[in-house]
Amino acid sequence: MFPDNTCRFLVFDFDNHVKSAEKNDYADDNEIWKEEVLALYTICKENNIDALIEKSRSGRGAHVWIFFKKPIKAALARKFGDTLLNKGASFVNLTSFDYYDRMIPAQDFLKKEGLGNLIALPLQGDVVNDGRSVFVDENWEPYENQFDKRLRAYKKIGFMFNDDSKNNLQSDYSCNAIYDYETYGPVYQLDVCEAKSEVIISSPILSQEKIGWLIEIASKKQVNGAKFKIVTMDPDEYKYGDSLKWKLLHEEIKASGIEIILSQNEDKKFTVIDNNIVWYGSLNFLGKSSVEDNLMRVINKSIAEEVIGLACK
Repeated sequence: MFPDNTCRFLVFDFDNHVKSAEKNDYADDNEIWKEEVLALYTICKENNIDALIEKSRSGRGAHVWIFFKKPIKAALARKFGDTLLNKGASFVNLTSFDYYDRMIPAQDFLKKEGLGNLIALPLQGDVVNDGRSVFVDENWEPYENQFDKRLRAYKKIGFMFNDDSKNNLQSDYSCNAIYDYETYGPVYQLDVCEAKSEVIISSPILSQEKIGWLIEIASKKQVNGAKFKIVTMDPDEYKYGDSLKWKLLHEEIKASGIEIILSQNEDKKFTVIDNNIVWYGSLNFLGKSSVEDNLMRVINKSIAEEVIGLACK
């Protein structure tokens, strides 16, 4: 929850609490909870609410995520959630869900200097490779492309919101997070500057200023064998400006030793560093940014490999 008592997502946590359940993510082998999760999901679907089901780290519980396009009051989000829960329960002829545990945010207002409640983030580490902590379909099968097919629809929201990265680089540097156009710079630049093997930047639109910065960084890193690639549009496809100007910029990039991969897809906006760190969102990394732009920063090799695949399409 943000300091102004707003939130960008609503999460419903379903678990089957039993004695010693904490040893298995607070869930047992009973799978009746799946029916309740699907009941809530179906109510969302019938009301044109695009919800996501995430299988828990244990595989014996689930979170139902609903993302908002912009922050809304937590009190309003929770009322909305209560309505969905009531409709979902009645859908399966229950007065209430037996396996529903809690809703995040769990309160309408933050206490003074409070942080709100915590919830485990999706796409967590090695368990992703085992089909857990991932988004699944109605048959409980993981989506083939976790990042591209499902998360790209929510690229304006993400994990932990960072509003003070300029003053707290160390804590931000090792986490999955979301940044806006004002706060991403220091952490993003540090990631690029510390690259060891490869940096792939997909930015449909380019600017002379940001290209100049990248060329300066690349010239230093290339000495140690690091490779830099830019995925961008063909200058003839630009919808504004003089195509000759953009062609000359492309030539300058190539002359610096940076490889250019041409793409006609205007939606590919990402950076992958050392096949491990992924930046993804609505911002042109090497072009102009907008106050509406937000970015997710994810550390995950599987997601990195999937996003790199986008550069070849």
